[in-house]
Amino acid sequence: MLDIKIHLWEMSKDVTGENSFVFEKHTLVEMKFRRVEKLELSNFNYQNVIFEMKFGLKPEDLNPIGGGRKPPRITVEIEPGFGLCAKFMCQSAEVLSAVPCNEDGQVSGA
Repeated sequence: MLDIKIHLWEMSKDVTGENSFVFEKHTLVEMKFRRVEKLELSNFNYQNVIFEMKFGLKPEDLNPIGGGRKPPRITVEIEPGFGLCAKFMCQSAEVLSAVPCNEDGQVSGA
């Protein structure tokens, strides 16, 4: 099993006085991946910026042992902006929660 918590936001078209984009709709998302296999993690460090998280579906395969079929698996790729790079397959992926947060990723009242 693999649990991940990600601070997400939307980049608006607005720009600050320092010529930086304004980030809105900050959300803290918690996900759970079950029956994880072929997990590859690299470059995990003090700040992990995800550029993109891709999901796919690997069709069922013939199981060489026993002659049956494996159920389809979800493929997950985390492409880094800085830090964490990951790749794995799993049998299920679930969003446990998605709650509004501040720009530091803190949920009010938590």
